[in-house]
Formats: sequence, C-alpha cells, structure tokens
Amino acid sequence: MGEKHDTQNKISAFKAGADDFINKPISYEELHCRIKALSLRGPRRDIGKQTVAKLQIDYNLRTVTCDETTVKLHFLQMNILKVLVQHYPNTVSRQMLEQEIWGEESPASAPLRTHIYRLRMAMEKPFRQPIIDTVYGQGYHLAHPF
Repeated sequence: MGEKHDTQNKISAFKAGADDFINKPISYEELHCRIKALSLRGPRRDIGKQTVAKLQIDYNLRTVTCDETTVKLHFLQMNILKVLVQHYPNTVSRQMLEQEIWGEESPASAPLRTHIYRLRMAMEKPFRQPIIDTVYGQGYHLAHPF
C-alpha cells in the first residue's frame, strides 16, 4: 500500500464524518499525545446533532429546526425521522420502518401511517414545505430538495 492509498483512506474517513485518522502501526507515545490533545478540547457539543439539507436535528432535545423555525417532536416521531435520515435520500419500506421502530413487536401498518401523518403535520405546517414523501408501493423518504 502506498502513500496515495493511505491518503485516499484518510479522505474517505473524513468524508464519512471522522475528525481524526491514525495509520497503523502507531507508537504508544503518539497515541498518548493524541488522547491528551483530544481531552484538552473539552466536551463535544455536537453529539446527538445532525444536519440534513435544511434540517438541523437535535436527537437529545427531540427538536428539528428549518429556516429559523424549531419544532419539538414526540419520541416516536423522532425515531421515525431518525430512520428516514439514516437512509436519506433512499426510500425506506414500511416493513423496514416498522422493524426499526417496533422490532419484532411490529403492529399492523395503520399505526405507522398514523404516526407518519402526525410527523408530517408536526413538521410540514410550521416549515411550510413537504418534508416526507410517500412512494406508492415502496415506502417513505425525506422530500428533496427541501
């Protein structure tokens, strides 16, 4: 493996969200220095937060902000949104959503439709734009662009 391959690995890691990258083998002294430097940065303030297109999501507070407007979601609504965000921009099937939200205890599809409707109303009315699209016969996905 050459230096170019190592550089490509680092670039891929940073694009995936890494904020540091260590090549192996690493000396214990370098590892110790890196850990010490990280500890001096203080606690991270961005854990539990994510931005997708114009949506700023705080999973800990269960809030979603778009264009300076913030809405607070119920626990189940936030779980549904989280699954849709994880798969963005792809479509998530009803079965996958039910499995992710309820696990093996998945209810009939009517409760999911009701919760999707409530999530839409909670976000689309204050944000004045469609947020979730239904893909007939396939499932749901976040509307894009928004």
